[in-house]
Amino acid sequence: MPRPDLAGRYGRWLVTRPRAAGVLAAALGLALVAAAGLAGLGFDNSPRVFFVRDAQLVGALDELQERFGGGSTVRIAWGGDALWTAPGVAWLERATRRAAAVRGVVAVHGPLRLEPWWPPAEEPAELGRRLRGDPLALAGGWVTADGDFVSLLVELEPGLSRADLHAALAALERLAAEAPGAAAVMAGLPVIERAMDRSFERLVRWIFPAIAVVCALLLALACRDPLDAALPLVSVALTEAALVGCMGWAGARLNLVSSVLLPIVFVLGLVTATHLQMRFRARREEGLEPGAAAAAALRDRAWPVFWAGATTAAAFGSFVLGRLPAARQLGLWTAVGALLMVAGAFALQLPAMALLDGARRRRRDDFDRLAGRLGRGVATAAARRPGRTLAALGLAAVAAGAGVLRLELDSNLLGYFPAGHPLRVGFAAVAERGVGAAPADLLLELDGGPEAVADPAASFRDPERLRRLAELTAALRAEPPVLGALGAGDLFEAAGRRATPGGPSSARTRWLVLGLLQTDPEASRLLARMVTPDGRTARLTLLLPVTGHGSLLPALDAAAERARAAFPEARVRWTGEYPLVLVAQRDLLATMSASLALTVAVVAAVLALLAGSLAVWAAVAAANLWPLVVAVGAMGWGGVPLDSTTVMIAAVVLGTAVDDTFHTLGELRRTGGDVLEAIAGVAPAQLLTTTILALGMASCALSDFLPIARFGLVTAAALVAALAGDWLLLPALLRRRSGRREAARMATGGDS
Repeated sequence: MPRPDLAGRYGRWLVTRPRAAGVLAAALGLALVAAAGLAGLGFDNSPRVFFVRDAQLVGALDELQERFGGGSTVRIAWGGDALWTAPGVAWLERATRRAAAVRGVVAVHGPLRLEPWWPPAEEPAELGRRLRGDPLALAGGWVTADGDFVSLLVELEPGLSRADLHAALAALERLAAEAPGAAAVMAGLPVIERAMDRSFERLVRWIFPAIAVVCALLLALACRDPLDAALPLVSVALTEAALVGCMGWAGARLNLVSSVLLPIVFVLGLVTATHLQMRFRARREEGLEPGAAAAAALRDRAWPVFWAGATTAAAFGSFVLGRLPAARQLGLWTAVGALLMVAGAFALQLPAMALLDGARRRRRDDFDRLAGRLGRGVATAAARRPGRTLAALGLAAVAAGAGVLRLELDSNLLGYFPAGHPLRVGFAAVAERGVGAAPADLLLELDGGPEAVADPAASFRDPERLRRLAELTAALRAEPPVLGALGAGDLFEAAGRRATPGGPSSARTRWLVLGLLQTDPEASRLLARMVTPDGRTARLTLLLPVTGHGSLLPALDAAAERARAAFPEARVRWTGEYPLVLVAQRDLLATMSASLALTVAVVAAVLALLAGSLAVWAAVAAANLWPLVVAVGAMGWGGVPLDSTTVMIAAVVLGTAVDDTFHTLGELRRTGGDVLEAIAGVAPAQLLTTTILALGMASCALSDFLPIARFGLVTAAALVAALAGDWLLLPALLRRRSGRREAARMATGGDS
């Protein structure tokens, strides 16, 4: 940690204008070079970004796509009075053909692709009647049992670029809009991915700049000095631009999870920059020249700034221990950002203050005076009646803590968007008809070498195994929440019903049906999507609703167990993009929980190192845990679920609260252990940063992406609670007789 003598020497060395100009020019140059990497930064919300580092799970998906082709799928669903009319059937035929021609589309499966196996239908109504009674059409979700809803299943190429994915979806949307009567709707993981991309774009282009504008206006209003208002914002903005530019140079991509680092780093950086600026103002008002005031501000705030950055880096750096790449990226770059913010304060903001402030004399501004009085007044009231203060805050903590028991986990991606969002409307229309929009797959693999492959009876192309596959998918369709199940066995049974009334019965007939499957072009194409040419691997596709991992993942485990029981000779694994996204969300919660526990331990150790006594350590620890309990409990009472973003609130709240506490402890040492004087000294910066950041984070409520909106609102409330902890709980604990004696002992001790 930077000791006062080291910080003082650096400050005194920086006093001369040439040195300050040199340091500032060098820092600006490095920041601008780093920021140039912004041109190479993009964002990526594709499913693979959120997959955990699990070779077995991801490997199964890779094998699925390598052996059977195709990637993500999109459902184009449609219903209405025009469905089984000549225009409706014509649109189905046209949409099937044109969708297959869209760039990035691998295959299109729909009800009319089954028509070659039947005699030509003379009337559209007759076609609808026959499709309603066809088990294969029902199993694939292409037609609902009442015949009033049909869908096309569009398979996309794996690894489509963001631009190509959006272009393909736009082309499919144009097809959907041409449906006669009511427009068709689209559902599927790519549709969710595009919605997240659009929300993220809006966040970056509008919400984050709005937060910056709010912060700038409030700083200008409070400081009433253009330089004092501009320096913290410019320093933080340059440092954050350098951070994001470094990400661009490194080839990183922002996503739903890692994008949260932008407001996190901004919040923590502005706290540090404002404390340093307000201390500089106070020193200037004492009559010091700019260089001397900058050196004194550094000497007063060096170790709080350092420890704030170090604990934040350690807290978020612990994310790299998790299995989720998106969380690891968030942790790594937030840790780098925290350290860059410390470097920016020392190498950008400090020399700029010494160089640019000028020689004018300062008078104490109204905000500084009023904020200092307010902080002292609140702290004095709490210290005079510590029993009442502690009882009131304790009851609030107990009441909030009860809300923790009401916390719920929301891993359903649809819950991330408002109820009236077009995406949710489309998915709801599909789900109401019992059509699954979240496909998952069971991979069944037979053991054996080349000699086994040469034997047709030792493969999934054996008629007997195809019959067993059909029995398995029929059983899976009866298990909730499965809405449909489809495999090569269903294809075999459908071909058998087409070839012989009542389906294949004798062994000879079954082999004839298999021959029909393998020679008919359309049937052979479908069979290749379900069984590999060597017959060693079969694929069963489960059509599932878009739900959270609490219901979907156990259903997949149960389906895999049923498949193992039906085929004990095969190795069975489940896979699919949406299930792997749910696994990632489950892993993210575990990672954040472990990280929070590690963060609390690190913060507790650092506070113990700096506090110098058990009583002071207990007081500052309570002041930092209190807003954490209030924030998390308020989430429970307010019905705010834990999701991919709100799960990070606890770490952000703790980091912000600790930053302010470090500055309070630093001021406590400077004032000789007088907690009221210490709070009066840091009150202007604490009140200003809390007001700015609370209003700025509340601006996130403008986002249509609910996790970000919830994150902003809860964080804003938590920042206010953290200020209450510093102004009420800390003085109430430290002004008790034992606490005051320990505080005085700490103030006379050496620096840690």
